[in-house]
Amino acid sequence: MAKAIIHLAYRQVINAVSPNSFEKAVWAASYNEFLLKSQAYNQEGKFTTFSQLKANDGRANSLHYKSGFAIVGFVASLKNTMPNVVSTFGKSILFDTHEFEVIESDITNQQLHEVAIIYYSKPLILLEIIGEQLLVAYKDVAPINTNTLSTFMIAMQPQLSITSYQAV
Repeated sequence: MAKAIIHLAYRQVINAVSPNSFEKAVWAASYNEFLLKSQAYNQEGKFTTFSQLKANDGRANSLHYKSGFAIVGFVASLKNTMPNVVSTFGKSILFDTHEFEVIESDITNQQLHEVAIIYYSKPLILLEIIGEQLLVAYKDVAPINTNTLSTFMIAMQPQLSITSYQAV
């Protein structure tokens, strides 16, 4: 019946034109944290962009992690539901963990600040691939009976990917 245990990941890109209040709050808070934490890698003020900071000092890659501290509360407010990813019936997909990424930023121009949050789903049982949709069930949900699982379908979309696959 089951083909594999999979994890999905959804990458939510957030920038100056992101439309909703969650994204705007993440964008602003992560920029302020980036400005604060980036000072350690730019003490002489020679660099303005994240790319320049990384090229000059590889330790600046830690700004992904460090800037991510500012958004933990916002992600917690999602109550482990992935934004923008729903089943074909409109039900939210659950995530276990997330990762924060600074795509690019500029200490002189907040409009150039762009980040991403990558949400990793709870383990899913992949039952079938039907066209562009995955027929799945949560791995940790008990079967309805010995022959029946509670299933749902997820349409593949941009920024959504299978990140792990374990054949069963």
